[in-house]
Amino acid sequence: MRIFSRLALGLLLAASLPALATVFATVHGVIHDPQHRPIAGADVTLKAADSAFTLTSKTNSEGEFDLQQAPIGVYHLQVSAPRFATVIETISIASGTNPVVHVALPVASLRNP
Repeated sequence: MRIFSRLALGLLLAASLPALATVFATVHGVIHDPQHRPIAGADVTLKAADSAFTLTSKTNSEGEFDLQQAPIGVYHLQVSAPRFATVIETISIASGTNPVVHVALPVASLRNP
């Protein structure tokens, strides 16, 4: 009887392990120019590919940003700053990960009217 109780307890504990899986992540990143100098004040937007979920941030003086509590899934990361071209990258957030991204913004092209 004692063996059966231990087996049942073991199965119950094993079944609860998926509940401990992480479903949120923090996306950390650095935005820089073509010469790898940080871009302060850049707008960073993380948009879910299959829903209206969005997180936004601005880069600090070191060009760094954090987007906290992003659910697992596929996203489009959009980065824009004055005098630079907007960049959009697709990123995937998996359970138990905290992605780190580096985005180089190209200088915006000048157009003559």
